[in-house]
Amino acid sequence: LVGGAVRDAVLGRVSKDLDFTVPSDAIKTAFKVGDLLKAPAYALDKERDIGRVVLADEGTSLDFACFRGESLENDLYDRDFTINAMALPAAARTSASLVDPFDGQLDLQNRIVRRVHQHSLADDPIRGLRAVRMGVRFGFALEEGTALDVLPAVAKLPTTSAERARDEWVNL
Repeated sequence: LVGGAVRDAVLGRVSKDLDFTVPSDAIKTAFKVGDLLKAPAYALDKERDIGRVVLADEGTSLDFACFRGESLENDLYDRDFTINAMALPAAARTSASLVDPFDGQLDLQNRIVRRVHQHSLADDPIRGLRAVRMGVRFGFALEEGTALDVLPAVAKLPTTSAERARDEWVNL
């Protein structure tokens, strides 16, 4: 389990959008999980090997994607903010199993939105809007470097998908 669902769990919140990352065969994994749960599954993005299982009665979706890179740590490095760059292995029984290479837990405790690395926002301009949304949603401050990267990222929004930008504005 990775991303926002892990962040929400650390904050004691329930998430209805669960993202899982696997080394390979994400769509196959989604279909296997769907079969086990007797829930519909489908390929969300065949090109990037992303599958989804829909638990309609619970209002929950389970997304399965392949690692971004060669390993879990590479995957987490490629995420937007430290508070979203944590993982919880499927076999975990306690919070001691949390994978947190970029100190996302500490940033949650300190109520800070911090980019994972210097190019996080430049790599995807939508993340500039998302930084503001995360700050507003959780009442967190933007870390100085992250705040400085917001305007240059937002200036590049015209180069991104209009639908993604619209969705981020709506969420904000």
